[in-house]
Amino acid sequence: ARHAAGAGAAHHRPERQADAEPVRVDDARQPGGARVAGRGRLLLLRGDEGGRQLLQHRRLDRQGGARGAAGLLLGQKVPGAGRQRLLHHRRELRGRVLPDARGRDCVQPARRAAHPNAAQRQSMDMLWYAHKHGLVPEAEYHLLTASCGYEPPPSHLTAGQWRVAADGRLEAQLPAAGGEAASRPLLPLGGLPNKSAACTAAHRKYLLAASRGISQSWDKQYINELSLYAPAGPYRFDLPGTWNYRTAAYLNSQPVRKALHVAGAPSAWPGPAPGWSYSSSYAACNDRAPPGTDSMVDFYRRLAPALPGRIVVFNGDTDPCVSYEGTRDALLRVGFKEVQPTRPWFYNMTAAPPELLARKDVLFGGLLASAGAGAQFGGQVTDYEHGLSFATVHGSGHMVPTFRPRAALTLLRHVVENSTFAPPVPSDAALAAMGGPEFDGFLDKWVAAAAGPDYVGKRGRRR
Repeated sequence: ARHAAGAGAAHHRPERQADAEPVRVDDARQPGGARVAGRGRLLLLRGDEGGRQLLQHRRLDRQGGARGAAGLLLGQKVPGAGRQRLLHHRRELRGRVLPDARGRDCVQPARRAAHPNAAQRQSMDMLWYAHKHGLVPEAEYHLLTASCGYEPPPSHLTAGQWRVAADGRLEAQLPAAGGEAASRPLLPLGGLPNKSAACTAAHRKYLLAASRGISQSWDKQYINELSLYAPAGPYRFDLPGTWNYRTAAYLNSQPVRKALHVAGAPSAWPGPAPGWSYSSSYAACNDRAPPGTDSMVDFYRRLAPALPGRIVVFNGDTDPCVSYEGTRDALLRVGFKEVQPTRPWFYNMTAAPPELLARKDVLFGGLLASAGAGAQFGGQVTDYEHGLSFATVHGSGHMVPTFRPRAALTLLRHVVENSTFAPPVPSDAALAAMGGPEFDGFLDKWVAAAAGPDYVGKRGRRR
C-alpha cells in the first residue's frame, strides 16, 4: 500500500477468468487470482495475473463477507463495488486492491490521504486498537465501521488551535461561518451517524468492553490508556492516590519549584490554566495546516542527513495512546532506503535493589524484580540510510523510561554511543539460498551475538 500510494498506481479490478483453474486451499501460496464461485465459496485461482495472493478462504456469509481464523488475510466481496476487500482478523484496512510499481497487489486504505498526519490517523482510533487486541468482537467492529459509520472522536490537538475553557475543559477552536475561530467542545465518544438500535447497542457494548473507549479521563477506567498491560490508574492530576496526583504534589512543592527556578511562576504544574490557548505552526498533529506545511516527516528527512550520529525514533509496542504502527508508517514516509531489516534487539534484565522495589510506584518498571534474568527481548529495530532508525520497546507503553526503564537505558546507550542495536542480517538472496541446517545454525549464532556483551553489555549474557 505504501508503494501504491506513493506512486499513484492505477486501480486494479480483479476480473473473473473463464479458464481459471481452482487451487487447493492448502496450496494457498500459489500465485493467482480469486473469485466467488457458486454456492458462496471463495476459490483460489491460477491465472495470468500472477502476484495476487490470498491466504485463506471461508464460506461467505449472507452479506457477501468472509469469515476467517486468527492471523489470516481474508478476501471479502464489497457489495456493489466489484472489488475485493482485505480484512485482517483484528484490523480492517478499508480500501482497494492496487498493484504497486512491481505489479504486486497492495491495499490502499480509504483514509490514506496525502496529509502528513495520515500515518497516525488509524493508530489513534481506540475502537481499532481495542479490536486489534481482542476487546471488541469481529462482528461488532465490522458493524460499527462498515454499517454504522463510526468515526473516532476528534482530538483538540489536531484542530490547529485550541484553548482551555473556564471549567478546565479543552476546546478546539474551529472556523465559524464568518471565518473567525469559534470554540467547540469535543465529542468524547466518537461520532455515530447511524443511530439505529443495532448501532447504538454495538457502540455501547464497545464502551463497556473497552473501558469507555480506553478513556484518558474517566475516573472509573479499568484499562491503562498509556500502557495496555500495566495496572489501571487514571492519569489525572486531580484524583488523590493516582501517580499523577503525587507527581503534581511533588513538582508543585516549594523546594522543587525553587530548584527548577520557577518559584515565582504564576501557574501550577502541569497546567495549562483556564484561558490558555495554543496555535500549531507546523503540520504535526494539525489537520488544518495549509498544504506544504512541514511535518515531522519533513524534519526527519532534513535532519538525518545533516546530523552526525544516530537518530532513533522509538515507540512502546503496547501504547494505546500513540500506537507503534502509525509511527512505523510515518518513518516509511520519510522515504529513506532500508539498510537493515526489522530484527530483534536485547537488553540486560538486571536485578533491582530491594529498597527501590519497596518504594517505587506500581506503574513504574513493572518487570523490575529482585532477581536478574540476563539478556531479554527488548523490541525490534529497523535501520534506514542517513543513520535513521525505528525501534519498538517490547511491553512498554507511552513513557518508555517509566514502563521499561532497563530497556530504555540500553536504547539510550545505543544512541549516545552511536552503536547499532543488533548484528546485521544477510541479504534476502543470502537468506533464501541457505539450506535448512545452515539457516538453523545461522539463527542460533545470530541470536547469541545479539544477546551478547557486544550489544547488550558485559553482564548481558544469557543464563
